[in-house]
Amino acid sequence: MLGACRHCSTSMDVPSAQVHLLNVDTEVDLDKKMTWNEWKTIEETRYKKTNSKQSKEFIVKVTKKVQVEGSTGDILDRLEYMLRYKAKRHFYTIDHQYKVLRNLKSSLGSNEICLHIDYAENYCCKQCTEVQSMHFGASRNQVTMHNVVVYTPSGTVCLSTLSDSMRHDPCAVWSYLQPVLTHLLNLFPDVDIVHFVSDSPATQYRCKNNFFLFCTLPYCYWPQIVHCTWNYLEAGHGKGAPDGVGGLLKRTADRLVSCGQDLSDAMDVYTALRSSQTSVHLFFVPDSDIQTVDNFLDNASLSTVRGTMKIRQIVTQKYGTISFRPLSCFCNTDKYVMCMCHAPSTVVFATDKNVSEGGDNSHASTVYHTTTGTSVVALWSNFALLFQFLHVKKY
Repeated sequence: MLGACRHCSTSMDVPSAQVHLLNVDTEVDLDKKMTWNEWKTIEETRYKKTNSKQSKEFIVKVTKKVQVEGSTGDILDRLEYMLRYKAKRHFYTIDHQYKVLRNLKSSLGSNEICLHIDYAENYCCKQCTEVQSMHFGASRNQVTMHNVVVYTPSGTVCLSTLSDSMRHDPCAVWSYLQPVLTHLLNLFPDVDIVHFVSDSPATQYRCKNNFFLFCTLPYCYWPQIVHCTWNYLEAGHGKGAPDGVGGLLKRTADRLVSCGQDLSDAMDVYTALRSSQTSVHLFFVPDSDIQTVDNFLDNASLSTVRGTMKIRQIVTQKYGTISFRPLSCFCNTDKYVMCMCHAPSTVVFATDKNVSEGGDNSHASTVYHTTTGTSVVALWSNFALLFQFLHVKKY
């Protein structure tokens, strides 16, 4: 269904198994002119005034509904292309990821936990009585809610991290996960395998910065973890249990406001929810705490991982190393070993573990490994390190 096997190949030496998806009646006039609407991302030139009152030109990308002209044959070809190369892959990925992750949750061992994580829409602070001007400008503070539903062999646990920071980037994600994972590993001391499930926004979870933090921070903060996976749901289909946690917290906060309680900032919301005896475990992370993870990442020079937008699973079993593939799989009976389904590739973020202790990470780089074991250096800031790596690392 991904069009990658030999039966779907369109090369000359391999027989093609493709068939026409649309059988058009020969009486239809395929040359007839017509118009239709399509959503397209286009570039626009805009202007803004600088301090010197001069107009500065800049380009932005906007998504617009545009009218397209063409023939009946053009629109049918366009529909066939969308069905064959986009819709087929999209629907298959949706179904596969749901099935695999459902089986994962139902077959967790005593040393495994699965964290389904997601951001809720920021909660706007409220007070029981407000003047009209409170509704305008920046008078109303917001609260970030990063929600987690944890699946264990004995049941589920709901947690949420609240913050006065408006950041949703990878550094913020791991700052919000730190108290959650610490609490869970204290609650389940036998756990050494952690699975993450999330949607796949490129600014939050599926990007090179998160890949790097995913394969480094767990080994620094929680030494008992030896195996981690991160599984991404298909775009547009990432809704799940964490959204219910966010809805519960927001409704509870609104109920407290309607009962006469003022919630003017993030700390007020956190304190009020803690006192409401909710079953959700709550944590608070101030904006200043995210700087610790920022410092960890600042000196890293990371290359973009090729094919990032097609990644559905990343796995780490070693500090600074991840393996990734286009679909999730847990078919191996030995859960500490990654199976070779779906042709996984490996990326080595060549950093030293002493970075967590304030060491120099100026030589951070990315090395790619194909399934055949051939390595390609993507970025090196020092040729001496390259020489050392090629003679010491054996893959």
